[in-house]
Amino acid sequence: MKTLWNIVAVLAVMNLAAVVAVVLWLRSSDRLDSDRVQRIREMLSETVTDEKARGAAEAVAKVEQTKTQNEQAKRTGDSVTSEQAITAARDRSEAELASVMRIREESRQLQAALQKQQAELEKEKAEVAEIRKKLDAKQAEINNTGGDKQFKQALSALEAQKPAAAKQILQVLLAEGKRTETLDYLAAMEEGVRAKIIGEFVKGNDGVATELLEGLRTRGITAPASPATAGNVPGAPATPRPTRP
Repeated sequence: MKTLWNIVAVLAVMNLAAVVAVVLWLRSSDRLDSDRVQRIREMLSETVTDEKARGAAEAVAKVEQTKTQNEQAKRTGDSVTSEQAITAARDRSEAELASVMRIREESRQLQAALQKQQAELEKEKAEVAEIRKKLDAKQAEINNTGGDKQFKQALSALEAQKPAAAKQILQVLLAEGKRTETLDYLAAMEEGVRAKIIGEFVKGNDGVATELLEGLRTRGITAPASPATAGNVPGAPATPRPTRP
């Protein structure tokens, strides 16, 4: 019995020492002071059931208090709210009006800038068109002058050929699809030379002579009657030598 008592006493002393050590540690680590001890004592003095009941009562009281404060604010704030609402509405109206005026001014400035830019573009376009017109006229003049000279040189060379050789040259042009150029040369030739060359085409009896004479007729040129062409194409009085169209 004495041994059991000694064991109990030793355990009690050890537990007490552990409790004291924990308290000392809490105090030395700044986790425990007299205020916290008092709060712990008050918390432990109230049962869990009593604490829950008190918390519920405090929550209900807080809700009622908030409701009462809101109702009082509504009753006492009517006149102030109306005045503030009028002021706020006026401020919004003035701000919207200023915004509209600013947008209109920006739109006016933008339209003016666009009109100015459009006028400048039209002016530049007219200047470019005028320059292009002058360049085209100059190029046409150069082409006409140079082309006429080259045409006359080619015509002279063609008229200097024998009728059979000239026919072969014109046949090559026709084969290349240059019917208009062929008619240009024939129309610009001396009548006697043209009649001999047409006579060479008539000898071929392939219808080319008829086609060429028809092309010349549409230009107001008729072939003179000759031994080579007589009986194939109706003759007509001789016409002066035409110039190149």
